[in-house]
Amino acid sequence: MTPEERIAALRDSGFPVDTLSADQQAVLRQLDDAEVAVLVSVRARLEAEDPEVRAHSGEPIIGGVLF
Repeated sequence: MTPEERIAALRDSGFPVDTLSADQQAVLRQLDDAEVAVLVSVRARLEAEDPEVRAHSGEPIIGGVLF
């Protein structure tokens, strides 16, 4: 994946990457494909575990990285 494809994959998975600073987005662009896959997988698993509560809380989890 290209750096922009990584950002798009995270965005498509529900990460609000557009609300992050330019520096934070730069870090995400530097992730490799396996790291992006892990983030997407962890987010999906957390959402599946408690989707109703998390959807209404509006609070980020894990240091604001997984929203």
